[in-house]
Amino acid sequence: MKTTAKDFEKFKGYCRGWIEFLGMKDYLFTYHHKSIAKHAASVRANSLARSAAVTLMKDWGVDAVVTDEELNRTALHEVLHVLLNHLVELGLARFGNRDEIDAVEEAAVVRLENAVFECSKWGRKGKG
Repeated sequence: MKTTAKDFEKFKGYCRGWIEFLGMKDYLFTYHHKSIAKHAASVRANSLARSAAVTLMKDWGVDAVVTDEELNRTALHEVLHVLLNHLVELGLARFGNRDEIDAVEEAAVVRLENAVFECSKWGRKGKG
């Protein structure tokens, strides 16, 4: 399934909604729409520069379905990676085990995503 320019605009809106919700206005976010990985989206963040580049992939794969809910969840997921980025950078500087730290961070992101997204259904969603 391919994401469209309209999907990309919705995705950016969802990201901005979650950024506002999480109080992360001190970061400069840039957005890209291309295919560079096999995931729905990716993010590269720099806590020192307070910047993050979020990429929505154009190709989500044959079995994937692009819906507003999936775009919203994906946006939240990527913004949560930015939220935890400084902790990841500190962990890497201290312990240096990228695979282990990445696995723990991904598990935390997924757990937070599930909790926050469920709570958002009770009244607050990202702006799309």
